[in-house]
This record gives sequence, C-alpha cells and structure tokens, in this order.
Amino acid sequence: MQSVAQYMGLRGGRMKTVGKNISSDTRNPLFVRDMNRCIQCGRCVRACEEVRGVKVLDYCHTEAGSSIGIPDNKLMGEAGCRFCGACVEVCPTGSLRDKEGIINDTVPYEQALVPCQLKCPAHIDIPRYIRKLAKGKIEDAVAVIREKVPFPETLGLICNHSCEDVCRRGMVNQPVSICSLKRYAANSDSGSWKKHRIVKPQTGKRVAVIGAGPAGLTTAYYLCKQGHQVVVFERKDIAGGMLQFGIPQYRLSEDIVQREIRDILDIGIEIKCNTNITNPKLLLAKGFDAVIAATGAQCGSVLPIPGYTSEGVLTAIGILEATAKKENIKIGKRVFIIGGGNVAFDCARTLKRLGCESIDLACLESRECMQASAEEIEEAFEEGIRVHPCKTFIRIVTDGKRVTGVETANVDSFTFDENNKLQLKIAAGENHIYDCDMVIFAVGQKSETFDDFCGFAVGKANTLVTEANSCQVLGSEAIFAAGDITTGTKFVISAIAAGRDAAIEVDQFLGGQGDIDEMLLDRDEQEHFIGRIAGFDKLERASEELLPVAERISGFKQTTKAYPDKTATAEAVRCLQCDLRRDLEKVKFWNSYDAVPSEE
Repeated sequence: MQSVAQYMGLRGGRMKTVGKNISSDTRNPLFVRDMNRCIQCGRCVRACEEVRGVKVLDYCHTEAGSSIGIPDNKLMGEAGCRFCGACVEVCPTGSLRDKEGIINDTVPYEQALVPCQLKCPAHIDIPRYIRKLAKGKIEDAVAVIREKVPFPETLGLICNHSCEDVCRRGMVNQPVSICSLKRYAANSDSGSWKKHRIVKPQTGKRVAVIGAGPAGLTTAYYLCKQGHQVVVFERKDIAGGMLQFGIPQYRLSEDIVQREIRDILDIGIEIKCNTNITNPKLLLAKGFDAVIAATGAQCGSVLPIPGYTSEGVLTAIGILEATAKKENIKIGKRVFIIGGGNVAFDCARTLKRLGCESIDLACLESRECMQASAEEIEEAFEEGIRVHPCKTFIRIVTDGKRVTGVETANVDSFTFDENNKLQLKIAAGENHIYDCDMVIFAVGQKSETFDDFCGFAVGKANTLVTEANSCQVLGSEAIFAAGDITTGTKFVISAIAAGRDAAIEVDQFLGGQGDIDEMLLDRDEQEHFIGRIAGFDKLERASEELLPVAERISGFKQTTKAYPDKTATAEAVRCLQCDLRRDLEKVKFWNSYDAVPSEE
C-alpha cells in the first residue's frame, strides 16, 4: 500500500481499512487468490489482457460490490487461463500469489521461475526451444539446445528428463514431454547451427583428455572451441564410451552416437583410439599443459555372496558391451538378473532379443522405489520380463561348478547406517530358490584404476578424489577429472554437465576466462502476447508411438518413433512459458520511488 501511495503521489492521512473476510481461493493448481489483500489496482487485469492477450481476469460487479476475479466464479482453467503467472508477477500486495512450495526459495528468484531449466544439469533453455517448436522453427530449436549440449539427439532418446519432474504443467494435468520434443528437434537437425559456431584462435596450450565418453568428449569440445589444442585418448577401438557400449541399440543407435561424435571432432579435435593411458602424469611429461581423466565407470560390480565366482555368473555391463561389439555370447535358457536400475532392465531386454527363453529380475527396492525409469519397467513387463521386488540374495546355488539357481529372501524394509552399511529387515516366511543357468549382476559399476604409483586418492567404486568444489584431482596441479570417474555412475546428462564444468575450470587454469557459453541463435525479443487457447488446461500430453511387442523383441530396432510434425507442435503449445515472467517489470516498493515532498 505504501508503494501504491508513493506511486500515486498521495500525501498525508491514513487510508480507510475495510475488512472483507473473504476465504482465499485455493482451487487453482498453481496460484492462490486472496481477495482480502486486493486493492483493485487493475495491474493483473491489464497484464492478462494487454500483455498476454488471454483476457481471463476482469472487474466483476455484483450487489455486494466490485472486485477483480473471473466472471461466473469460474476456475482459472475453465476460463481459459494459460497459467503464465503474469498476474502473480505484477500483483503488488500478494492477493494473487504462487502456492506454497511452487517457487524454490533456496535459489535466486529468477532461476526459480523456470524450474525445468534449473533442474537440467546442463541448464538448457527449455522454454525457449519449446517456444520455437510451437512456431515450427525447428532449426532454431536445435540451435538453442546445442548452445548447452553437443549430444542433443542422444539426450532426446535416453535422457532421464528430471526436468519433467518439476515441470509446472504437471500440476495442471501432465508435464510437457520435454525429452521427446528434444528428440523431435534433433531428429530434423540439418546442421545450420554450425555457421554460428565459433572456434577461438589458438592459444598454444595443449590438453589431453583420457576417455571418449560423453564427459570426455564434452570437455574436449568446449576446450577446443576456446582455442586449445586437444587430443583425446581412448583405449577402445571406437569413441563413445557408455553411449556406444553400455546402451542397447533399441534405445540409442550407433549411427546417432557416431554422427554426433563427428560433429564434435570436426572442429579440430584429434582422437587416438586403441590407446590405454595408465598414468596421466606421463602426459604432462610429454608436453601437455593439462590432463582431464574422464574414463567413466565401465566395470561391473558384483555382490560377494556365496557362489558369485561360479561358472555362469556375469555382469550386465559385460553383456551389453559384448552385444554392442557383436561378439558371440553364450546365453542361458533361464536367466536371473540381480538389480533394479536401467542397466538391469537394459540387460534383461537385450537378452530377450538375443533369444533367452526365461528372464527373472529381482531387486532390493519395492516396485515404487526401483531405480529404473517407469517407461523401461513398463516396456519390460510387456516384453515378458518377470520382476520380483523386495528381495535379498542369500546365495547362488550351483552343482559344484556351474550356476543352477539363486536363493532369495523377502525384504520387509532396509536402511543404510551412518557408515553407509546396509541394514536389512527380513520378512517372515521361507526363502525361495529361482532355477536358472545364468546369473547376471547389475548392482552398480566402478571405474578402472590408474597405476598405483600415480599416487591418486581413490574413493568408493575406484572414483578419483578431487579438491573441494573443483574438478582438480586432489594433490595434482594440472590433472583434472570429470564425469563418473569422480561421482560414480550417473546419467548421461550429468556427465555432459560435468564435462562443461571441467572445460570451464581447465580453461581458467590455462589462462582463459572460462566462458564456454555459445550463442548459436540471435537473442530475439520474446513475444509476450500468447493469447487464449480453448481448453488449454485439458490439453493431454502426447506419447511417442511404441512398436508392437512382437516387433520390438524380434531385433534391435528403435522401440519408439519420433513425433510427427503436428503432434510435436501440439505438445510444444502445452508449455506454460514460465520464463516470460522474467521479462515483466518487477513490483516496486515505496522506497523505489522518488520522495514526495511533504506539504508545508
């Protein structure tokens, strides 16, 4: 009220207070309408009508008087609200405000306004590229995505899309299918963004990157663009890391991975495959100014239960790599997989395609807490994989040499103590033995270690220990690390984000500014007028077309199809465009205005 009085130039006197005692309207999914605070300034009405063109809010006249609201007391969604938040942003009293918990108050407000971009590890400008797709500007959308990541189509297929978990559209009905829209855009990539790509002049600095997975290649890409000479060393015969050898073809094809890698390498990065670096310090001795270790976590772990060394016991990551290399794999007829993450399900579904007759998958977690994505679990069920949650594993049964079964017990609950040691509560009942002739562990992965005489501090799962809040390997001035080798197994988008962070830090170490952000598309002025769409709150999330089960399990063809044009446009239109709130002039408070002279 002080702000309004100052703005209006009012002097002296006190305003008459009228108690309204009106209940707050909390029926709308995102906003609260508290008319006790409303001063009828009309800012929300003008924002809704003149700025956004939606025309939902208006002055309502009744026998009880005038108020600002929605005619006929409709819900915002029923009236055609686009849930853009402009009305909230301009309200000076909090009469219109975000519901409790909608805005993350642990981060700067401008970031909290766009939760999808904040949640994305690489901070892709998600609303911007979706807005481009809604207007049919596919090449522009690709450019926006590539400003932050060099693997857009890969991410469109296999990203864990944590951005969708916080999408505010999900509070209206279902979240926007951000990942599928990324795939749609990248699938139509003509490469026009390349003409805006800038590689800075050579600095004379040489950088070695060990490992050609997503973290290593991302680091190499951005350091090369900064003008440094970059050489990537890869121990296998082809680049890609887990993208190439750890994700089955039916989810991510080799053609897509290698095409995106070529886009990375063609700016002048040298790669040396079939080259195993066991001591990064030797690279410094050969004239490199900095070394980045990004070898990932490509070794499968096992549970040391009785029988785990028996014939017929393998790791999931070993199965997936052998399949990617098209090696002959002697598979059993009845397979038992221990683990409940995406790797476990990838392995199960791969074995199904290789002709395995019977596949059981069991894990410690309950069905609701399994680590694999909901889509992966559902598709595995459809393909005939039997899933057994809440199990612990007593022993692997053998005939004295080879696997014949797995003995399990039911788990009532489990926790981890302060030393991260598992504490199990076994449910009452008899143990059960599952007959099988092959057991596959999918219980995590670890990194390969460098030579002991390197002197690196090593953490859990052979991870490299780095300095606090840094990518620099502990005690090693010019050696850095990025990706799973420092964190343990994470998602691909996290590895890419780690590669960006490493590139920033290494560039600064080499004397640069660490500014790796690209501008592949001009920052055109945002269109704030979004208009009304009938039934906007009821628009349903579009799903990608899934191949029939029989066709899926007959080979390694991609299991889903990218959106057709009309579907992609319709899905993009569902976005609430939360980022437009950033461009609205903020509410000013009384001390923001020039002082009004007091009357003599």
